Amino acid sequence: MPEGRRDRWLAALLIVAAGAVVYANSLRGPFVFDDLLSIVESPNLRRLWPLTESCAGPAGSGASGRPLVAFSLALNYAYGELDVFGYHLVNVLAHLATALVLAAFARCLFERTSLADWSSGLGTAVALLWVVHPLNTDALNLVVTRSEVLLALFTLTTLFAAARAFAADRPGPWTWICVLACAASMASKEIAVSAPLLVLAYDRSFHSTSLREALRRRPKLYGGLAATWVVLGLSVASGDRGASVGFGGELSALDYLRTQAVALPHYLGLSFLPRGLSADYSGWPPVRSWGPALLPGALVVALVAASGWALFRRRPEGFAGLLFFALLAPSSSLIPLGGEWIAEHRMYLPLVVPVGLVVGWSAVGLRKSLPGRAGPVGALLVVAAAVPLALATAARNEVWSSARGLWEDVLAKDPSNGRAHDHLAALLMQEGQLELALEHAEEALRLDPGIESGGFNAGVICMQLGRPAPAVEHFERALGVLPESAPLYGNLGVVLYQLERTEEALEHLRRAVGLDPDYVVARRNLALVLVEAGRSREALPHLKRALALESDPRTLSATAWILCSDPAPELRDGAEALRMARALLAGAPRDPDWLDLEAAALAEQGRFEEARLSAGRALERAREQSRSGLAERIARRLELYRRDTPYRTSTQ
Repeated sequence: MPEGRRDRWLAALLIVAAGAVVYANSLRGPFVFDDLLSIVESPNLRRLWPLTESCAGPAGSGASGRPLVAFSLALNYAYGELDVFGYHLVNVLAHLATALVLAAFARCLFERTSLADWSSGLGTAVALLWVVHPLNTDALNLVVTRSEVLLALFTLTTLFAAARAFAADRPGPWTWICVLACAASMASKEIAVSAPLLVLAYDRSFHSTSLREALRRRPKLYGGLAATWVVLGLSVASGDRGASVGFGGELSALDYLRTQAVALPHYLGLSFLPRGLSADYSGWPPVRSWGPALLPGALVVALVAASGWALFRRRPEGFAGLLFFALLAPSSSLIPLGGEWIAEHRMYLPLVVPVGLVVGWSAVGLRKSLPGRAGPVGALLVVAAAVPLALATAARNEVWSSARGLWEDVLAKDPSNGRAHDHLAALLMQEGQLELALEHAEEALRLDPGIESGGFNAGVICMQLGRPAPAVEHFERALGVLPESAPLYGNLGVVLYQLERTEEALEHLRRAVGLDPDYVVARRNLALVLVEAGRSREALPHLKRALALESDPRTLSATAWILCSDPAPELRDGAEALRMARALLAGAPRDPDWLDLEAAALAEQGRFEEARLSAGRALERAREQSRSGLAERIARRLELYRRDTPYRTSTQ
């Protein structure tokens, strides 16, 4: 093998090994935040065909309008369902592939500079530092931000293929690769809109004397790249990002621009000193006045101006600056993402620019100051930078290894983050730490009265603590934020019933079922409240529908009691009631409740001798368990069976 090719294989192996090692501890991190809507709760993932479903993420999710991302998630589900390992593995493999393409493209760039003789080593250095940089952990550990990873992979492939096509005697194959990769980037994330223009800028900076000449020399390439905007248009049209994208009452275009003027220097700071990384910046308020934005805004304007000047002078830094701002501008200036003014994953691909500039400028400095030892010293500096970055990345992956640890880390960075308090409250509730969960839920409401849960979590926690009155207050408050939430109406109906506000409870439970006819818990609760209110005729259809959705002992029991004991003859069906009773007894043969039910069902069919035997066993078991109330009721029913009389609810 020629020495140059061998060196490139060794460099590729080094890059892959470094990336694999630092992300080895990220493969079991749980689904969190947007992953829940985009993956765990998504019906679109459940099958690969038809493509119109598997390529469409749920409305408002990070996969909606990004068919390649949605389909890749569907493939993950097809091979591993909801096992997180496969989803994270795909993200990491795509990250490693992106790093290899980055090394190749960076080499092409450096070949066009005064550092051409070092291009291979410098390309490796850029990719190595980028692949282990902790700022990328946000894009990789949150599974649905695979959109950033695929965007980076295909955008860099587009640029690399274009660079090879420009230098090749027979550019045809590379032209096809360039156009196909660009189309794939368009199907991955909307930010790819700038990819054809980046290719044109690269051409003008390093190969053609003007934009006109570039377009004239390569009409097929640029025609194909322009056609990929159709893919972008179709992708965007197929999605529904809901309120997560666009300007609304919460934020004006000017407010968003000022906020991003503050965000961009923050991103750059994390690129050079990645400390204080956070998975969520919703605690950072939008910048609604010019004062806080003036200084960082002036820095951004200066950087844009410097990039424009360098681009005009055909300096490599000019193309690098264009690449940086073109990738960040769509989401950092033009298209706001609701509630997410700042997000570290937006720097996933733009990060290659500051890393590449530092590597290039350092190489120039070393050649001037240490002409005889620049190579070895440069290699040592790369290692010295890569090791702490790799350690920081591994440590950051540990933070992502548990949902609770992640949100606690967010709060450690910003205690005023209401969304973090709200998510932590939900997790603590699942763990049974209800008092602590309630503290976080109420703090979330104090910090952000319009929090996305609207107080729903606080209401559920109060329910579990047996505090129906404050639960009602929280749920009614949440109605202003979640007016179409079936779980909200369902839970509100339950606590209203606990407060003996039966008609209001029924109204809200009916609303829950109306919003979601398959919401089995609400339908079951509606039926049971109707049963308790003596309205069996209304309850029975809901009980049967609930059983069709999900069979459970309480619903089976309530249905069977109506079928065997309701005063209305047209509602009774003793045979079906007996079938249900024996289905319950199959799981608990000595349960006095189910033996009592079996006796009532037998009596309804006129099988009084069998009914007396079942009731007798039920009475014996109830007394053994010291359930005096149940024993008294069974004894009264047993007296009826001894007189060959079936039990009716009106006689209880």
